[in-house]
Amino acid sequence: MRSIAILALLALPAAASWIQISSPSIEIFTDSGEKTALAVLHRFETLHRVFDDSRNVISPSPVRVFIFSSRRDFLDYEIDRAASGFYQSVDGRDLIVAFEDTGLRRIASHEYLHMVIRHSSATLPRWLDEGMAEFYSTLSISTTKMRVGETIPSHLSLLASGHWLSAEDLALANRSDGSVFYAESWALVHMLTLSPAWKSGMPQFVSLLNQGQEQDQAFRTAFGKSMEDALTALRPYLRNPKEMTMPVPPIGEAENHRVTRLAPVDATLALAELALHTRRPDLARSLFLRAAKNNPQLPAAVAGLGSLALAENRKADAQREFERAIAMGYRDAGIYFQLAMLTNDNALLEKVLTLDPKFAMAHFLLGVRATDNASFAAAIEHLREALAAEPRAFSYWHALGYAQAKSGDRQGAAESARRVAILASTVQEEQMATALTQLVSEPPVVRAKTPPPSWQNRKGDARAEGTLSWVHCDSSPVRLDLSTQTPARTLELNVQNPDDVELRNAEGVSTTLVCGEQSRPVVIEYVAATREITRIDFQHVIIKR
Repeated sequence: MRSIAILALLALPAAASWIQISSPSIEIFTDSGEKTALAVLHRFETLHRVFDDSRNVISPSPVRVFIFSSRRDFLDYEIDRAASGFYQSVDGRDLIVAFEDTGLRRIASHEYLHMVIRHSSATLPRWLDEGMAEFYSTLSISTTKMRVGETIPSHLSLLASGHWLSAEDLALANRSDGSVFYAESWALVHMLTLSPAWKSGMPQFVSLLNQGQEQDQAFRTAFGKSMEDALTALRPYLRNPKEMTMPVPPIGEAENHRVTRLAPVDATLALAELALHTRRPDLARSLFLRAAKNNPQLPAAVAGLGSLALAENRKADAQREFERAIAMGYRDAGIYFQLAMLTNDNALLEKVLTLDPKFAMAHFLLGVRATDNASFAAAIEHLREALAAEPRAFSYWHALGYAQAKSGDRQGAAESARRVAILASTVQEEQMATALTQLVSEPPVVRAKTPPPSWQNRKGDARAEGTLSWVHCDSSPVRLDLSTQTPARTLELNVQNPDDVELRNAEGVSTTLVCGEQSRPVVIEYVAATREITRIDFQHVIIKR
């Protein structure tokens, strides 16, 4: 029996050995070995050099990269089974995940370039985003020269034999279009970037899109032809696609990197966080619990229990574990931020920024709260810092525009309102954009520094808790519908003068209520006799980006 047990133990697969390679701009976790990690690190540093030689525009904090040695392990975390890798931004953290195969360099480059595009421009049409990532993924650099435009044989083969998408289908970018969408997007970007007949319009096209112009109109303005015309010209272009060679960018000071052999618990915790970010709750739970069971006195493992509890909406447990980890000496900006959200503590948000001065959400919340306190200069400074990290964040631009409008900076507010209109992607965001534009266009009103005694510190004599379900801007006065559960009813309340209503804990929703349907948990204080609202407390509203 003892011999059988020993043989069984020997038959178990060896635990994967994970390493971490860290530089100021990149963190790579892999079980594929140091050689693979260094190859990806050097590739990313090359791309970093080409697209951002100042080293401070692409990403405000290190991009976290996971490279699995096998596709099977990668599939435990994938977000698209047809993909060999993916990029996503979660809670301000840039994340790239891939597995080792013959195309790793190009796949990793493609995902890295998605990050570059995201941090350097407004939202682009999906065909342009994917096409640019594919086009630049083949970039090659020698000691003195850089070559752009190397073809991708699999794309050429598919386009030579397969059915092409129409210009309309390409613009709509349905995921069911599959491989032909990526091939055609790459080919079109290739021609628009390198063909003598088209390349002069490419910078203007991207600029017009960043200004919010519709892609059909931007395409015609920049290139003088329609997108359908471009696809017609693309077929003969692919018979002899162009390449371009240019001097290599100056080589700056190389970033130092550190190689660390990860202890099993550190690898487990890193994979647990990845499971959370990729919405694998069962896997995340098993990994976090394993780490805590085997290492009960490790602050990082205790913090992991807090992250697990928060993901499972056990807020009291999450707060307890975060506080315990910090008391044990854990110093992680993300954990301090989560605790700040749970406790509504501005001092903790300030602590986040001492640990990570570029933590976008901390700047955002401090900016919103400074606006609520009429500290507009501090608010604008925080919100600009947030936008430096997340230039596509609708909520950040909206909060900045509101703070600028309230501070009297009408020109700045108008520019922010224009950005908000470009970035709005839902009905509610479009309503918020309209409300901000209207606020900016209103003539300035001079208000007394001290509120008139008639409503100074005014309090309501009734209180109701529920869900704000509708704002009726077409009634006079403006009416708010509050849906309550105890008792079950819809309470109709009035806003006689918006300036008289105190808004509390708005935290990025906006201090401007927009018209139409809502779904916001609130507590409302009002005057029972007139149903006039005096205060609205927002209850833990979370903005999804």
